[in-house]
Amino acid sequence: SGCASRMVKKKRKIVVNLSNCRYPLVHQAVEAMKWVVSKEGDQDWDLYWTDTSVVDERVIKLKRHQRINHFAGMTNLAKKTNLAKTIRRLELSMPDAFSFMPKTWILPVEAAELKVYFRRNPGKFVIIKPDGGCQGKGILLTSDAQAAETHGQPAVAQQYMQVRSSSIPASLT
Repeated sequence: SGCASRMVKKKRKIVVNLSNCRYPLVHQAVEAMKWVVSKEGDQDWDLYWTDTSVVDERVIKLKRHQRINHFAGMTNLAKKTNLAKTIRRLELSMPDAFSFMPKTWILPVEAAELKVYFRRNPGKFVIIKPDGGCQGKGILLTSDAQAAETHGQPAVAQQYMQVRSSSIPASLT
């Protein structure tokens, strides 16, 4: 029959470059999917998983079939201070679309303004997030202007928005 005469195309295994990935979960996922991990230095891979940002040159050099888990320019969104600056610019042109954003200070540049906020709003909290942090590392919740001021590294401080338990749907509690 016509079906029997067709050649069955063998599905090629996906090859993943994990040379710049330190997270065991990603390695476990690749193994669970029965994908193949490329050998060190091998450039013939389908997916490159990296824990760091990607430079434009790497993206430009990708072959047609290759994919990467980051995109060029991603640090403009991933770094907290860059994201805060970007959102501020967007707020100027579309204030209603960003009315949900809490008051934000970029540290250390706006530490004096944050100090004024604390003076005018005693007992209010801010959450301070390090610029390049991830997974909750280095986050500080404080109502102390001095602690915020001496945080020392580039960071974003945001007005802490406390959610009332009555506003959380029962299905999520």
